[in-house]
Formats: sequence, C-alpha cells, structure tokens
Amino acid sequence: CFPRDNRAFAALAKSVFANALLAEATDQLNNYQIERLLRICEQIAEFSFGDVPQIKLKVGILGLSYKPDTPVVECSVACALANKLICNFDVFAYDSLAMPSATQICDKRVQMVNSVDKLLYEQNIDILIIATASNSWKRNGNSKMELKQLKRLDKKCTMEIIGHHINGSCQRRILVAGGAGFIGSHLARRLLEDGHYVICADWKKNEYFQEDEFCNEFLHMDLRAFDNCLLATKRCEWVFNLAADMGGMGYIQSNNSVILFNNTMISFNMIEAARQNGVQRYFYASSACVYPEHIQTKENVAALREEQAWPAKPQDSYGLEKLVSEEMAIHYSKDFENMQTRIARFHNIYGPQGLWKGGREKAPAALCRKNRKR
Repeated sequence: CFPRDNRAFAALAKSVFANALLAEATDQLNNYQIERLLRICEQIAEFSFGDVPQIKLKVGILGLSYKPDTPVVECSVACALANKLICNFDVFAYDSLAMPSATQICDKRVQMVNSVDKLLYEQNIDILIIATASNSWKRNGNSKMELKQLKRLDKKCTMEIIGHHINGSCQRRILVAGGAGFIGSHLARRLLEDGHYVICADWKKNEYFQEDEFCNEFLHMDLRAFDNCLLATKRCEWVFNLAADMGGMGYIQSNNSVILFNNTMISFNMIEAARQNGVQRYFYASSACVYPEHIQTKENVAALREEQAWPAKPQDSYGLEKLVSEEMAIHYSKDFENMQTRIARFHNIYGPQGLWKGGREKAPAALCRKNRKR
C-alpha cells in the first residue's frame, strides 16, 4: 500500500476501535530501514578507510519510489536515505519512473543518472543499495540491456558479503593465517559458509580451491615479517594461526634449522601483531610433535594427555617450536586479559585436497600413494 493508504486504513481502524497493526508496522519498518542502512554504510566506510575522514565512498541507490513500478516518492525510504547519506557520502541514484519527482525532495547534491549502466559502471560506486525489488527492473525498460545489467549486478557480491558480515547473524572479521594450506583452507571455507568475513594470509596459493571459494580476501604475504602480520590482523576479531613451514618427517628432519627459524618468526610475530591490533580470540595450531619422541616407541599406549609434553623432549625442531609457541599463547592469555587464546595439538591430519606427494605429505597420504603404486 501507499503511505497515504496506510494512514487512511489506520485512521479507519481507530474510528471503529480496532487496530491496524500491519499498516503501523509497515511504516515503523520503513523508518527503521533508513537508520539501519545508514549504519551499515558507515561501518563499510570504517572498514574500508579507518580513520581517514576526507575520503568519501560512493553510494549508488537503485530505485527511488515508495512502491515498485510507480512514480510515487511520497514517504520514500530511498529518498530519505539519500538525504541522510549525502552528509558523508557521494550519492548517485537511478529510477526510470520516479526520478522527476525524486529531484523535488532529494538533496540537490544527490546526483541522478539516466541509466542502470551509468549507475553501476561509470560512477565507480563502492556501495550499491537496491531499494526497489529487482524483478521490477525487467518491466521498467524495453531494452534487453537492463536485464543483462541486473545479471551482471548479481556477480557484484563484494558488498553483499560485507553487508552480511556487518549485519548478518554472524558478525566476525576473521583471519586464517596459513589459509592456503590444507587445514587452513578447509577451516576458512567453513567459516565463510557460516557467514563470517574471512581473510586468508599465506606465502603460497592454494592449488585446489579458487580464492573466492574459501575467503573474501587473500593476502599473498610472508608472515615472518612483523609488518605483514600487523597488516593481516588489522581490525580482525579472531585469528586462527595455522601458518607454518611444515611437511612430513622426511622434510622436517632434513630442514631443522630452517623450520625452527621460520616458524618461530611466524608464531611470535603473529601473536604480538594480534595483541597490538586488539584481537579478541587467538587460536594456535600446535602438533603431536610436542610430545617426547620416546612415547612413540611403544605400541598400545594410552591416549595422550596434555601434561605428557613435560618434561620436554619434543620431536625435532618442529615440535620444539610448537611447544614454545604454546607457552607463548598461554602467557599472552594470562598477561593480557582482553585476549583469549586457544590451542589444539593436531595428529596427522589428512583428507580431500591434502598433499599426497613431494615430501611434505603426512604419513596417511604417503601410505595411500605408495599403496596405489603397487
């Protein structure tokens, strides 16, 4: 219904001592949407530029009428939103039927454009708000271009993902360090499916997944460098640190010094960068290699317990670094009350899209490969 119809219906209901709850709720919801969308745009600007107030994002509004396929802009949410956004954003708008009327009530700084194409692809907009049901655009124009443009618009998923991160049921900005690895990419994909905004950082690319299959952003960087760790953890709420120079036992035993140097740099720099950037929760991926090697010489041993890692005699330098970094995570959690830490000791993880050749694969994958060659 049009706004005046809602008001008339509500007045009629009151005259006969009845309630027009649906009509009243519609108006309340429309007013709420203005403030909600304004907050989302402000949060996107904060995520994009932080404390750089002189930079204005460009917002595109598709649809200005109160009701699709009409020129009526009375009580239009889109027009009211445009008038609020113009204070901090550059605003562009298009509506084939409602623009003439909208120019009379919109702030003069709101720029009206004459096609969907110009709105989407000539103004370099950063945020797109579709204020009118998208199927109405199929009827608004006679050309096939508008339908084609809407299909192209569907591929512009970046803002939709950011909006979900800000306003959806899951509101976490999460870094997965080592996100191109086997465990990291599977973890990142699960977090992405759960609606989180996922950033992966790694010094290599994933050979099985396209980046948009498991993360929103991929940072190709060396996490041994502290500045890179600071950049990767910026504005993140949670950090999962799975980054490590690792492989099977053949690789580890042939590269002890390199592994100890690389992984110590990664682990120490990552947790300190997370602390400096105010990360709330930090997960550290440890390994069964922290346990003394002599435990592995016995068959039918009882299930391992955490305290069995001490007295320390871990397996190779890989296990030594993991044990030290576990202690670092424990002490950070004790010393800095705003930062929680979690640790897991992984045991020979394997599965789909895992390494199975080249020397860095784990024992289960190596056994499968060798058995297949027989």
